[in-house]
Amino acid sequence: MEQASLEQRVLILAPIGQDGQLTSAFLTKAGIDAHVCSGMLDLSMRAQEGCAAILVAEEALETEAVQRLTRSLDLQPSWSELPVAIITSTGNSVATSLQRLTAFGPRVNITLLERPFRPITMVNTIRAALTSRRRQYQVRDLLEEREMVLASINDAFVTFDTNWRCTFVNDRAAELIAKQRKDLLGQNVWELFPVLRSNPVHKEMLRAMSEQQIVRFEFFHEKKGRWLDLRLYPSPRALSILATDVTEQKEAQRALSRSNEELERRVTERTAELTETNDQLEAFVYTIAHDLRAPLRAMQAFSSLLLKDHAASLDTTAQNYAQRIVRAAELMDRLVIDLLAYGRMARAELAIAPVDVECAWKSAMAQCESDITQKQARVEAAQPLPKVMAHEVTLGQVLANLLSNALKFSKPGTTPHVKFGTEVNGKVTRLWVEDDGIGIAPEHQERVFRIFERLNGSTYTGTGIGLSIVRKGVERMNGRVGVTSTPGQGSRFWIELPKH
Repeated sequence: MEQASLEQRVLILAPIGQDGQLTSAFLTKAGIDAHVCSGMLDLSMRAQEGCAAILVAEEALETEAVQRLTRSLDLQPSWSELPVAIITSTGNSVATSLQRLTAFGPRVNITLLERPFRPITMVNTIRAALTSRRRQYQVRDLLEEREMVLASINDAFVTFDTNWRCTFVNDRAAELIAKQRKDLLGQNVWELFPVLRSNPVHKEMLRAMSEQQIVRFEFFHEKKGRWLDLRLYPSPRALSILATDVTEQKEAQRALSRSNEELERRVTERTAELTETNDQLEAFVYTIAHDLRAPLRAMQAFSSLLLKDHAASLDTTAQNYAQRIVRAAELMDRLVIDLLAYGRMARAELAIAPVDVECAWKSAMAQCESDITQKQARVEAAQPLPKVMAHEVTLGQVLANLLSNALKFSKPGTTPHVKFGTEVNGKVTRLWVEDDGIGIAPEHQERVFRIFERLNGSTYTGTGIGLSIVRKGVERMNGRVGVTSTPGQGSRFWIELPKH
């Protein structure tokens, strides 16, 4: 017989006459599966196999029979509360029966049917018992489903009731605790593991239950040598603990941390080496540029004297050669001067402080005064001009280079028109110098800031260092530099510095 069928039947025990058969007939006619037991031993065995309810006559409840039935009912699972209907007689026998029934304990749902009663009353009583039993089966199915789900969790999972008794533990948790599941279920955790009372886990479990808040923390299991990520989920009637082994993650984090530290150390060392090399290179360039000026000045001076004092004794070709030497020496001297300026810009200590932009612009105008006069340029500045966080001398040099660049790259045969202005954008102030010159193609707008880059060397003289000095100076003042330009329509060079 299948287990499902066994669980639907009603077991009957009525030792006097034909009461058992008559009762079975009534129940069968009502659509209830009934089975008459031959005695208390038979009843107990069949109850263990499975049944929905028990119907027993009071006469069968002798002391020994009650004890046997009690032992049988004690074997019920935790979800079970087996319905037991007892047919009793009137008078004092009812009180006697109730006294006997107290031995069954609280996990038995007892109903008394006092003779005489109508058959329909018995049928309705059994139907109510079967309804109660079906609800118990539903609870059983839910518990079994929950256990299947919890057992399938890869992490350790354990639950406790409010008396700190273990109500569920999966295989992973049992392995972690080093106990058998059967030895854990129903046991008080503090009695089973007294050492936990001095453990941080004890404090967190009590806190989770008292505050009814989810608690999460990491714990090192010394015996297992494993790191656990513990999550405590409290409810008014239970506490669930999910423990995830995070040892591999912790080891990976430590390895990554060690790698990062080693990488940072190497980067720091390499940066220091590169900085030292760069400083040495800049110092070398500065020294070479400084030392080159003496022979250049001699070349320039002697070639100029040759043209001035001995021009009559030189033919046209010789004079041309001497003039070329003068121009080459002058260009080389300007290149050396710019290299020295670039070296100073890269090496000088710059104290950043509030700087009046108007003062810096006046300094730039003074440095470019001869070019402005020579080209009869029109230079305008939009007022008012604010203050910025910068280095005053460096800012004046940067603006002078931008102004000189705007004057130089004007269209042939035109009078240069240069505008200077500022814009405040959040935490930075943008300073811009705009011209109406030849402009720069988009693909070359980044190149112009590189050292020794000359886009129009055949038409316009220059060293190709001026805008490099601008970029280096602005970067040293914690700013940015850029340009927007359209070929044939002019350019706007801008720098951004922290707002005062």
